[in-house]
Amino acid sequence: MFNTSWIAPNMQSMQLTNEYNSNHQFEHQQKLPFIPQRNQFQLADKLQFKIKKQIPLQQNSLIYQSILEINQKNKHLLKEIRTVLNQDLNQQSEQNHSYIQTQEDNEPRAKPNRRRHPSFDTKVQSDRNLDDENKFKQHRKIQPRYKNDELRNYSITEVINKRINTNEINIRDSRVEFEAKQINNIKVLTTNRLNINQKIHQEAAKKQQQNFGLIKGSVQKKKSKLRIVFYFVLAAMRFSKKYRKIQDEQNKQRNQMNQNYLESQKAIDKFSKRQAIVQEKLYYAYVAEKVIHYLKDQAFIEETQKIQNLSSEYQSDIRKLHVFKFTTLLFKNVELFTREQTISDLIRGLLNISLYEKTNFPVSKFVGQRCNFYNDHHLKIPQEQLVLIALEHYFFGNLIPQLFEILANLQEDKSDTRQKVKTSPYHLNECHFYICIFATLIQQMIIQNFAHMKTVKNPNGKIVQKTIKTTEQQNLVIKTEIVINNQVNKNKVENQEIVEGLISSDLALALEADKPQWKKLIDQTFSKIIKNFQNLLPK
Repeated sequence: MFNTSWIAPNMQSMQLTNEYNSNHQFEHQQKLPFIPQRNQFQLADKLQFKIKKQIPLQQNSLIYQSILEINQKNKHLLKEIRTVLNQDLNQQSEQNHSYIQTQEDNEPRAKPNRRRHPSFDTKVQSDRNLDDENKFKQHRKIQPRYKNDELRNYSITEVINKRINTNEINIRDSRVEFEAKQINNIKVLTTNRLNINQKIHQEAAKKQQQNFGLIKGSVQKKKSKLRIVFYFVLAAMRFSKKYRKIQDEQNKQRNQMNQNYLESQKAIDKFSKRQAIVQEKLYYAYVAEKVIHYLKDQAFIEETQKIQNLSSEYQSDIRKLHVFKFTTLLFKNVELFTREQTISDLIRGLLNISLYEKTNFPVSKFVGQRCNFYNDHHLKIPQEQLVLIALEHYFFGNLIPQLFEILANLQEDKSDTRQKVKTSPYHLNECHFYICIFATLIQQMIIQNFAHMKTVKNPNGKIVQKTIKTTEQQNLVIKTEIVINNQVNKNKVENQEIVEGLISSDLALALEADKPQWKKLIDQTFSKIIKNFQNLLPK
């Protein structure tokens, strides 16, 4: 028989079909000796199929196609083998039949009762067939003797089927072995490829990281630049918005400031310059009218003549009474004439104009260091500063100088024939003393209420030094005035005086201690005066 272990894998089971004169009808017959006809199976050109063991990974698809073609050729070859085997079996059966007949004819007829064992000839024939088969296998260089021994007791068809099955098993094993080799080759190739790919990927990853680092650095630089530009633009936008808001507010404040100035100037422009001065003096004369009337009283004049001959204690008691009376009248008159309903438009306009830098009104060092005046850079000024400027302008710029001027011009009142004023140095001395006491009290109250204010960095007011100057006769004061000196003593760190040369504050403290009710009254009146000024000034 053929050794089919070389046939390619994926071969279908090779079984003898019923076609081509199947030998199924001989299975139940008696076994006959096998007479091989080997010469007719020895073909001149033997089919040989070789499969390369090492197949590159790139030609796997072509190899599998070639294997399929080999399988188809093997199928056709098996069909031819089956046909030849069937013909051979038919010839053998005929030969066996003729052989049996010749043996029967040649046997001697003298021994009719002799019977041979039926398996003797078959045994002999099988021995011969085995010898021939062994020679055939030696010729084919195949020595499966142990297989022939196992298949000795089977028929030809069974032997063929058995060997076909063994061939199928061998084919299956070779296929498995081939697939295993292919898988191993693929695994080796894949591992090599993976190693190569890993190296390539590692190098690519390194390059990518380097490139990524460079790109990241450049991107970060660009981001930082963009961030700076963005912040700059955002800051510019915000600054522009804030700047526009500030500009709008400043424009509103500037317009309001100009409007207040124009309104105040209109109230002043209603009078000529001379009329404005006269009206201003008349106003402050009305404020001090009751005090001046009391000072012109003949009884007061006579009292000032007699007081010189009295003791110092009696003189101090009389002067205290006159101080309480004069100061109370002045504070009440100031509070009355600074109300919004009673003050004249001219005085109110002059107070508002005194708040502007361009008017160039002189102020003391105490006020100038704590207040700013309206200009293009100072459009909004705190109310407290405005009140302090207005108080100094009202009292030390107009009222107190006006009182000293009235005393200097004091003479017989020709309009009233019944009252005759006969001044004397003692009378004028006492009058100046009471007015100085009033100025000292006003200064002390202003300092007490506004000393807590912080000094400004760049004061823009016209700071001057205000001083009391007196004219004496026979050691008596007959004339007093406030002198303005443009040269300010800069050595003094802080000046707690508005006007220098007034009466010492110890006397005012002694008066307050003697009569606390009077102190309480003037404090209340002064707080009302401050409120009146807050209502008069712009907000």
